[in-house]
Amino acid sequence: MIVIKIKAPIECLSEEIDRFVKLVGEAGQIELSKQELKRRAARAELLAFFYETLDGLVGVGAIKVPKSTHRDEVFRKAKSELESQSKLYEIELGWIAVRIGFQNKGIGRTIVSALLERVKGRKIYATTHDDNAGMIHLLQCTLAFHQSGEPYKCRQKKCLLFVKN
Repeated sequence: MIVIKIKAPIECLSEEIDRFVKLVGEAGQIELSKQELKRRAARAELLAFFYETLDGLVGVGAIKVPKSTHRDEVFRKAKSELESQSKLYEIELGWIAVRIGFQNKGIGRTIVSALLERVKGRKIYATTHDDNAGMIHLLQCTLAFHQSGEPYKCRQKKCLLFVKN
C-alpha cells in the first residue's frame, strides 16, 4: 500500500522532519549540514512524504519558501528573461529525493504532482543540476515547466532554472 502525506512543517513530528532530512541528505544533491537543512525544512510551506507499507519512507519533496535574496540571485545568475519579475515566484519546488532502489518507478513524479496540486495557480520555480536528466524530463515534459535563462554555476556544477506560471 502507498501513502502520500503532505503537511506544513509545523504539523510534522520531529521524527518526520528527521527522516525527511536524512533522505534528502542521502540523495547527495544538497550541500548543507543536517542542522541547516532541518532549519530550512522547518521554513518550507509544504513537505511531502511517500511511504510504501513494507519499506517505509521511500521519497520526499517540498514546496520551499526561499529568501528573496536567494531567489533573485538564482534568476540573475541564470540570466533569466524573467529576472525583473522574480519576486512573483514566491515558492520553489525542491528537495525531491527518492531512495535508491525505488528510483525510476514514478515516485518522484507522484510526489511532485501531489505538491503542485496543492499550490495550483501560483507561480513556482525549480532548479536542478544540468546532469539530472530525470528531473529535467519530469519538469519539462511531464509538469509543463519551461527553462528560463541559461545554465549557471552553482557550487561545483551547472544548474538550470525552470519556471511554471
